[in-house]
Amino acid sequence: MMFDQKIQKHSIKSLEKSFLVLEEIAREHGEASLTTLAKNLQLPPSTIHRILSSLIQLGYVVQNVKNGNYYLGLKILHLSRSVLENLNIRDIAKEILKELMEKTGETANLVVLDGNEAVYIEKAESHSSVRYFSLIGQRAPLSVTGVGKVLLSEMARHDVIKILKEKGMPKLTPNSITDLNTFLDELDRVKKQGYAFDKEECELGARCVAAPVRDHTGRIVAAISVSGPANRITLEKLNELTNTIKNYALKISYELGYLEENFN
Repeated sequence: MMFDQKIQKHSIKSLEKSFLVLEEIAREHGEASLTTLAKNLQLPPSTIHRILSSLIQLGYVVQNVKNGNYYLGLKILHLSRSVLENLNIRDIAKEILKELMEKTGETANLVVLDGNEAVYIEKAESHSSVRYFSLIGQRAPLSVTGVGKVLLSEMARHDVIKILKEKGMPKLTPNSITDLNTFLDELDRVKKQGYAFDKEECELGARCVAAPVRDHTGRIVAAISVSGPANRITLEKLNELTNTIKNYALKISYELGYLEENFN
């Protein structure tokens, strides 16, 4: 029995090391030398070589015949595709939105781009009797919402202009941006800072801050926001919420396979 337990522990350790090797190759942008792997993982080169040989046989790693380095095989892509196909952004975001709502006390929303409008697909409603009211399935113009600005912020400029010309830039309040060049400048700021505001631009008495949700490719696939009455979300409070909203957007992005270090 003792002998069997030792074999089992050894097998688990070997499996752990194999995953560490795969993760380290991924961290090295998908290709690494044996020397680099041994150094970074602080394991003997002979151990790394043995693990790599097994992974090559299984199809998870391939050796570059030109430089001798090792890179991730297509079998990894097959596994990752299976995972990604089963990811549901609403299911993933639900609990995180609840956490965000509890932390801020305000309504948290998940929004996607559908054609030339923003669509609310999930929310965690504030417990406060006075709160920002939104409906799942509700549509909103892109130019007057924080989430809309986020969803447009990294889109090709000609596509943004096309959407705005088709949909128009409605003046829903005195604060709505209706000038194209002013709005494009706003998008540049949003892209640079990683968040967007709605300062009573969609509805008087309501403010929000929004941040992008990214998938495994780094593409913006959704936006989350915190919305509430202007008497609670003051301009000072709005600025204080920026780090919070960005952190929670990153939480959802990580669950979708996004790795921040790969895009810096």
